Amino acid sequence: MADKLVSGPMQPEYALVVHKLTKSFGPYRGVNHVSFTLKRGQCLGIIGVTGSGKTKLMQLLTDSSECSAYASNIGYCPESFCLPGYLTGHEIIELLCVLRGFRLDDTAAMTKNLLHVMELSKVANVRKLCIAVALAELPSVILLDEPSTGVDVAARAQIRRSLSIIRQMTDCAILLTSNRLEHLTVLFLTYWSALQGT
Repeated sequence: MADKLVSGPMQPEYALVVHKLTKSFGPYRGVNHVSFTLKRGQCLGIIGVTGSGKTKLMQLLTDSSECSAYASNIGYCPESFCLPGYLTGHEIIELLCVLRGFRLDDTAAMTKNLLHVMELSKVANVRKLCIAVALAELPSVILLDEPSTGVDVAARAQIRRSLSIIRQMTDCAILLTSNRLEHLTVLFLTYWSALQGT
């Protein structure tokens, strides 16, 4: 499918088309000819063992030199995310909205809505806050690298609810990675691919 889409006219129902994406490190291929499509509103999970290239794939998809017009509006939650400890979750989301050009009244509304949807209190779960930051621009594609890492079962269920609400509100496409199949199935996935490490 990706071959047809790359060679033909742009199809608006596709949020992301990845075609033969490869990244080599000397003789080792960290990402080897990965191809897939992601329609608007679709959620795709990529499962693989540690070292299989999931994180590298996500990093490549956020690299502007590797992205096509299909992925011009991406929200990204990396596996490792460092937040400034002197800012509250509210302040971090507000700052990000301002930096991305939102008007001040829109920033206040966006911050309030994201804190509500992600069920974030003043003492925020860092992982949920990272996901809220990825959602702050209401992107057409959301990339979540190991979103359930370090969260308990209740938080995973809450993340699932939040992502479902965001998908319904925006028709965005979501791509998640995990090394545990049960985390992907808990996060409502119906599609997944396997990556094998070498």
